[in-house]
Amino acid sequence: MSRWLAGIDSEIRFWREWFKTSGGRWPEGYQHRTSHNVNFLYPELLEGLDEPKVLDVGAGPISAIGNKVENRMIDVAACDPLALVYADIMKKFEVTPYIVTEFALSERLTDKYPSQSFDIVHMRNALDHSINPLLGLYNLLNVCKIGGLVILEHAENEAKYENYAGLHQWNISKKDSDLFFWNRDSAINVSAVLEGAAEVSTIISSRGERPWITAKILKCKNVVFDSYYMNLYDQIITKAAFLFFSKTYRQL
Repeated sequence: MSRWLAGIDSEIRFWREWFKTSGGRWPEGYQHRTSHNVNFLYPELLEGLDEPKVLDVGAGPISAIGNKVENRMIDVAACDPLALVYADIMKKFEVTPYIVTEFALSERLTDKYPSQSFDIVHMRNALDHSINPLLGLYNLLNVCKIGGLVILEHAENEAKYENYAGLHQWNISKKDSDLFFWNRDSAINVSAVLEGAAEVSTIISSRGERPWITAKILKCKNVVFDSYYMNLYDQIITKAAFLFFSKTYRQL
């Protein structure tokens, strides 16, 4: 828990420096995200949809997914647990996002958005930060329409690569044709868990020096999960909030 909380501080420092240096080592990413003319990354997935609705989860300060296809604007919402902190950082550096990131936890998405609200639910380099990635995925599927897609894009085995530092607590990988979430304590065969409720297709591609996992999950029916996991998550979050504010007040 203390390691996860420390990861929040490192995440905030990263984005503060990112805005301060106009992207630092990633100036193209900065230009892309801060533009107000951002093309949607997956136009082929919108075919046949009259008024598609998209949710970008764990979007960071500014979503990179885009909201424009040719001259057509797409209804895109974005959310992140640190949305309020990011808003303060952007205010300091006088950056106005083309999509405002709202506060929501991936594990509690249904507190913010109704079930079956979105045609496409996207998450990039964020599920590995979760306290419980399977609970997060259940929530992504919950707010996705039946027949809609959940898209996960993550660097392969990021937590192992980062030596489990900061928020990097889970790995996402492919074994044979199955999607896995794993860390030093446990492993979850996601494809097996979702069998009958969703169709999972996973590919590995190269981006720079790292392999990336892209999973497209087609929702076939509503996913029901044990309330035990939600209760356990709530207990963890309550403890995390207590520790965080206790630490803050001790420093005053």
